[in-house]
Amino acid sequence: MLKPEILHFLAQQQRRLDDFIYKKKNIKFDSTISNKKIIAFFVELGEFINEEKSFKFWSQKPSSERSVLLEEYIDGIHFIVSIGNEVGYNFLEYPAATFNKNLSIEIIYFNIIQSLASYILDKTVFNYQNLLRDFLTISQAFDFTEEEIIGAYNKKNKINFNRQEENY
Repeated sequence: MLKPEILHFLAQQQRRLDDFIYKKKNIKFDSTISNKKIIAFFVELGEFINEEKSFKFWSQKPSSERSVLLEEYIDGIHFIVSIGNEVGYNFLEYPAATFNKNLSIEIIYFNIIQSLASYILDKTVFNYQNLLRDFLTISQAFDFTEEEIIGAYNKKNKINFNRQEENY
């Protein structure tokens, strides 16, 4: 599980990127932008699940390589941290959560979807924290280390800044 200090670092980096995008695109944060971030997070979760492939009982193809899974996971991290920044979540106060290794990946996904639905209906810090906890469970289920997450986040963050510079 990511330590609160790491989550705080990611939140600071994400705030810089979001502020850059808002300024460059002349965007004011409002409920429409909030909803679009939530949809973007949901799409990124789906992309991770699609690359992980365990739900594809009809297919013999293995899961994508670990690096691809990590990249898709990081795309989700960008949006979930951005959502947390907007709700005013204090990442330094994130409580350490114990990961139940007996949970199937399907249940992990369902927990995320359920937490996301709760957050959509009531955008509270409490509901956000539950969503964050459930999403971070993926990092434990796939044994993504803090170093891997930070490295992949920094790499993607640089790409995202470059994309904005190039009018992506």
